[in-house]
Amino acid sequence: MALESPAQPPPRLAAQHSNEQTHVFFLNTTQRQVNLYWMDFNGSQDLFTTLPPGAGIKANTFVTHPWLFRDARTGERMHVKHQDIFWPQLYRVKNAGQWLPCRKLIAIHPPVTQSLRTRCLWRFSELIYGKNDEFLLSLNLPRTLYNDVKSVLSLIEKHRSIGMGRRRNS
Repeated sequence: MALESPAQPPPRLAAQHSNEQTHVFFLNTTQRQVNLYWMDFNGSQDLFTTLPPGAGIKANTFVTHPWLFRDARTGERMHVKHQDIFWPQLYRVKNAGQWLPCRKLIAIHPPVTQSLRTRCLWRFSELIYGKNDEFLLSLNLPRTLYNDVKSVLSLIEKHRSIGMGRRRNS
């Protein structure tokens, strides 16, 4: 009989020290304002900037520094290459026989792999955010749907109550 090893907790999402710097250009391809967060060495989300729809920004980062992207209003996670965490890589081009660093375009997009139910929950919750509990109860939603809407409203409230992140000192 094979023994299973105990489940390991997921690794902490935090920046690690690195000497491998890389260069990116974050482009917001969504129709929403998006907050860009660098995960600091303590695992906290450090607000880098907020990009309006269609805007972009150059950033120098390190390969061991994860990034997150959130809808500025609701906190819903946005994606890069269909992932909700972006890990930079070394980006190089060959020129005259030498590998030179280059800046890589990183397109931020909405989560396209969400189920229709999840997308509707986020949109509905965004529309009713700020209404009182009596309003939500008056809709006579099935209990499971009511609980899911309350969960998303709670995530939106948490996002807004933390001031939408800490601003970098730069």
